[in-house]
Amino acid sequence: MEKVAVFGAQKGARKKADDIKLKLNMSGNNFGNYLIGYSVDKQVENCDFFRFSDKLDFESINSNYDRAVIASANFISSEQDLGKWADVLENLDMPITPIGLGAQALSTSDTIKINTGTERWLKIVSEKSVSIGVRGEFTADVLSNLGIKNVDVIGCPSAFMSLDRNFSIDTKLKLDDTSVSQSRILVHGAPRQNQMYYIDFLFDTFGEYDAKFLVQSESKLLKLQAGEIGIDEFKDNYMNMKNRSIPSRQNLVDNAVYFEDVDVWKEYLKTVDFCIGGRFHGNMLAAQMKVPALWIVHDTRTMEFTDLYSFPSVHMDELVKLSKSKILDKFTYEGFNKKYKNLYDNYSEFLLKNNIKNKL
Repeated sequence: MEKVAVFGAQKGARKKADDIKLKLNMSGNNFGNYLIGYSVDKQVENCDFFRFSDKLDFESINSNYDRAVIASANFISSEQDLGKWADVLENLDMPITPIGLGAQALSTSDTIKINTGTERWLKIVSEKSVSIGVRGEFTADVLSNLGIKNVDVIGCPSAFMSLDRNFSIDTKLKLDDTSVSQSRILVHGAPRQNQMYYIDFLFDTFGEYDAKFLVQSESKLLKLQAGEIGIDEFKDNYMNMKNRSIPSRQNLVDNAVYFEDVDVWKEYLKTVDFCIGGRFHGNMLAAQMKVPALWIVHDTRTMEFTDLYSFPSVHMDELVKLSKSKILDKFTYEGFNKKYKNLYDNYSEFLLKNNIKNKL
């Protein structure tokens, strides 16, 4: 049987670590990345994982592996320069298939300035791939403008984690009618200044619930929770901490949760009634566990995902104008359930097209 070398997103932490910075570094600085690698590991037959940053023995890899897969995230942006990764790909003597490659900008009207290293990486990938699996139409257009046409829109492998073509999600919110405080929700979003207003709005709106904040990349919040730093050490107004009352600040710190193991994360979601926020994978794992989730759209990445899958969503600017009841009305999965089989088949066909033996 063919052996597959997987680069990019990992399936979990390689080793135990107590240091928050090291934990995040192993995940690619976002625990949500583990869902990508975890899903690829479940789907692709006979695969082993490598990091682009590893000290790689190319002679051994080329001798022992037949093809490479890149478990991809939002690698294409104005900030990224993938030159060092391009060096790795040039040394791989095998077909290469990116799965779930994404481009990221604040809006579709923004121009992504592709760095020289990233353009070289993309050209190598295109030459060595039957086709490149991208997250959505926006990313496909970015690649097309670079002259890269061998592209298939497939979404993210995490959407097919269940390996079930008939997968569907119950649209009914099952909240505790007797005691709202017993209904647990997960709120999430990146701690950027342009997004904190909707995160604060969600905590205000759903404050009577058992509301937890899902951490995927907020290292300072985790360090504050662990007592490694104090609020006085923040040089900027991180997550509006300096403007919060002491009880509000402590509530956010005490209710922050994070997961460096996808299976542990899945178990925790069995205690959650619904999930809401701007983290795509924070909601995706909830949805895979059939926990209702609402996506807050704030950039092209969240936009193209929610468009492709017809996930329940609302733009962050619209969200803050809605009442709680209007927000809860948006938790509906009819559109997703209707198109899921076609999306599943499309992903399966993409893997076959690229000669990747899989379990779908």
